[in-house]
Amino acid sequence: MSIAITFANQKGGVTKTTSAHALCGALTILGYRVLAIDLDSQGDLSFSYGADPELIGAAELLKGEEIDIKNTIQRTEQGDIIAGSSDLTLLDKELAATALKKVIAPIQNNYDFLVIDTPGNLGQLMINAFTASNFVVIPTTTDGYPTRNLKELFQSIFRTWKYTNPDLQVAGILLTRVDTRTALEEDFINSISIAANAIGSEIFRTRIREAAELRRSQGRAVTIFDFKRNNKELAIATDYMNFANELIERMKKDA
Repeated sequence: MSIAITFANQKGGVTKTTSAHALCGALTILGYRVLAIDLDSQGDLSFSYGADPELIGAAELLKGEEIDIKNTIQRTEQGDIIAGSSDLTLLDKELAATALKKVIAPIQNNYDFLVIDTPGNLGQLMINAFTASNFVVIPTTTDGYPTRNLKELFQSIFRTWKYTNPDLQVAGILLTRVDTRTALEEDFINSISIAANAIGSEIFRTRIREAAELRRSQGRAVTIFDFKRNNKELAIATDYMNFANELIERMKKDA
């Protein structure tokens, strides 16, 4: 039975899609069978995979049409993905909360991990992802007012626990776009830790540094692990591999 992991944050610019993409790459390198599912109408994860947005994908699958889920899976050089498209926008208000959970059931034994990217709003697509998942990872940046945004996201998680998936676990909050040249303020870390504790979770030890190479690797439809500078692996690739191992460790502990 596969483990489903959702990346969620309604705030833009927190490298949510980037982190989902990197986790898929890391898990594949570690030898796991991975299926990416793109529930974002912008389709950025699909683009990063080099998937064809014109083929049937997540939107058609969730509409309830008589489609075999296996026919929606695109097999790319990076791995398998069910692609997102702009048609998902039309489903975000009318979708039943359990739609995704039902349609992925037939392929649960075909993969070790399902990694789900979500849109930047708290609609039914995100609720579907929560309902179908075992774990949620919440990426957030170290600037602005992250705790204010987290409160709204936590409300959706609380509703999921109450109505559709009481077993959903918050694997942790992932700090991204960290400027390693400056020290993070203790007050900031404390505020995030308090927020994480409110939902029985904590901040990941691993922190993802800021790196321009992330955008370049996505533009070339390759993972951060395949993107080299002067034939050397990037430091941020090490960050994401450390995150993947820490996440696996946490999931095993919570199993």
